[in-house]
Amino acid sequence: MQQRDILQDQIENLGKVLGKLISKFLNLDPKENIANHIEITNEQLKSELDIDLVKILEFNENELKDFVEKRNLTVDHLELLSEYLIKIGIIKIENNKTIANS
Repeated sequence: MQQRDILQDQIENLGKVLGKLISKFLNLDPKENIANHIEITNEQLKSELDIDLVKILEFNENELKDFVEKRNLTVDHLELLSEYLIKIGIIKIENNKTIANS
């Protein structure tokens, strides 16, 4: 029972940190240096939560499933990460029309 409580606490803490990082990024002023903020947020995800988005994007389906299970990521965690990745994609497309057209 105590082991479950510890695991539940870790999952909740992961959600809090993830939510804080992503929320901060999503509420940025578009006039700010977004590329720098993307880099900072990615580094914080990697150092604080061991979530390396560059590697994750290269995973096949089984690797991604293992990654999610090992880190006990919940649907809420995955939704936050998805929202973040969508926002990054939109920003990159808006800032580089060549990429958007290919």
